[in-house]
Amino acid sequence: IQGNQVVQHILHMENMTEEFEDLMHQYKLNISLPHVMKMKGSKTPKLTHANLTSANKALLHQVYRRDFEAFGYSMGTLDEDRKPSNITSAGKEDICSSSRNDRKVLDKIQINHLLPVSPAPKILCYIPTISTEHQGKVREVLDTWGKRCDKLVFLSNATNDDIGAVTVNITEDNWAHLWEKGREGTQFIWETYGNDYDWFLKADLDTYIIMENLKAYLASEEISSRYNEPLILGHRLSLPATQQKFGSNKTLEKEFLEKSNHTFRFTSGGAGYAMNKKYFKTFYESLDAYFCMSNKEDLTQPEDVALNFCSSSL
Repeated sequence: IQGNQVVQHILHMENMTEEFEDLMHQYKLNISLPHVMKMKGSKTPKLTHANLTSANKALLHQVYRRDFEAFGYSMGTLDEDRKPSNITSAGKEDICSSSRNDRKVLDKIQINHLLPVSPAPKILCYIPTISTEHQGKVREVLDTWGKRCDKLVFLSNATNDDIGAVTVNITEDNWAHLWEKGREGTQFIWETYGNDYDWFLKADLDTYIIMENLKAYLASEEISSRYNEPLILGHRLSLPATQQKFGSNKTLEKEFLEKSNHTFRFTSGGAGYAMNKKYFKTFYESLDAYFCMSNKEDLTQPEDVALNFCSSSL
């Protein structure tokens, strides 16, 4: 009632006999369900998931999402006959426990699709790179998940319109200057495309994003209802503060350590992170602030660490 479960046990029709027997065994009751004769003579065809179109399934997923979750079904249940599950998608531990040579590991990843009527968020993806990767890893991103971004920009040391690479001028273009490239790239992205997109996804060349799932999540009520707040979404890591350098500003470092209980939490750049427009705009406007590692000697900081350190003071 109103999202709260008011009964202690829920049994599922498709597994009624087995679940009922388990329940009786749990309470040490010698009760079994009577056998019921199926109706004979009916010529009504049996409706199964095979009779549903993708649009039918998507509509059912959207309208009855809360029912699926409340009764322990995967949102992929309509796609094949499965027993109900208490999880809606494969967890990291489940996927990582599979053999590296087990090609079925990809089957554990569920793809969610937005309905055409859903307000799909517009996502700009940007990835730092160098010109030596233009015909290698850059092409791999272009040929796979990158083409499902609404806009894909590669921040490079050389412009190449064919692949969407733009030149970002920094002191020295190597992997030691990622924070400098991140700062310059943020300025370029916001000043060029800031008003055109809802979300800004930073990823690396070895990141793989399932854009259908990301868009479905960003369009969900959980996230869309908070869109007017500054949001950054990604995989959070936690490190003892003693394992991380915080740039040249020791006063700022002391303030940070005091308010963070000597633990540094940040959103991993390798996994990629998505920032909504309000977060990205605030971040852009704060780049030259003293707490955003704007000193020259700080430009070789890891980009994800620097961004999160900066954001902790916004």
